[in-house]
Amino acid sequence: MEVSKSAQHANRRERIGLSWSLSVEAFLNEKRAENLTEQSMVYYEQALGYLQTFALKLKVDAPEYFYKEHLNQWIRYLKEERKNKATSINSKLRAVRPFFNYLIESGFITNQMKIKLLREDEVIIKTFSEEQIKKLIERPDSKICSFATFRDWAILCTLLATGMRLGSLLNLKIMDFDFVHKEILLTTTKNRKQQVIPLSYSLEPVLNAYLKNRGGEPNDYLFCNTFGEQLNKRTCEERVEKYCADRGIDTDDIRCSPHTFRHTFAVQSLATKTLNIFELQKVLSHSTLEMVKKYARISDTDLKKNFRSPLDTFSTMAKNKGRKAISMKK
Repeated sequence: MEVSKSAQHANRRERIGLSWSLSVEAFLNEKRAENLTEQSMVYYEQALGYLQTFALKLKVDAPEYFYKEHLNQWIRYLKEERKNKATSINSKLRAVRPFFNYLIESGFITNQMKIKLLREDEVIIKTFSEEQIKKLIERPDSKICSFATFRDWAILCTLLATGMRLGSLLNLKIMDFDFVHKEILLTTTKNRKQQVIPLSYSLEPVLNAYLKNRGGEPNDYLFCNTFGEQLNKRTCEERVEKYCADRGIDTDDIRCSPHTFRHTFAVQSLATKTLNIFELQKVLSHSTLEMVKKYARISDTDLKKNFRSPLDTFSTMAKNKGRKAISMKK
């Protein structure tokens, strides 16, 4: 006797929580229905793949039988065997947590498990110094350098002038630059919302010089390879590191990546007071101020250099100089 499709569907629903593969598939289908980006889908697939592989090694055959003690074993394994840092482990947990929440809320499993993130040590990411920035933005001689080198210079200047993410940079098209209204349109952002940011007066001549060499049509990608094709992420990261090394930057002392330029933009904008924290939040396209505070933390040196207390502002005592003996007036 042939089983009806509805019966097959009901049977499959009952088995989802009892199978890692069916559970992961159901969760990913839910995320696809939410129209997540391909990058986000890959992130979930990889994290859940790591979890499933470890669970099966423990002979835990389904999410229904995966308990907090198993999760703790996985975390210890990642920390001690894989040498993952807390930030890396938390990245995986941020994918695992909604996975189990989805299974519980959908009635696929009865195992109630709260997943908490690990405490992370706050690390101050090194940014480029003023001396290093001056070396990096010095214009190469277009008569003797290659197109790739001239393009890399334009990329570094664009990152430093805007603080944009690498994904936004690589998806810029020539027509996204409005030289009349001094604006840049970002069509590809992390939150998938188009964003308009100012075109700084110093970036405009850089792009004009680059475009004279690059050529192209308005709909072409701005930063391309030597064949006019869109530059890919890995190539851009490697070229940025190479350009920094060629300019005498010690790549062992500071991470020469596009993200370091974004961080440098944030720190310099606050240190020089060219942007306040609310303006910086808008330019960096962060949803909360807390993210901006963490991302654009000013170093102790910058804080000391720019520090001025209310007492310094209003008191006349700070202006008195010279060595005087202590005396009390009656």
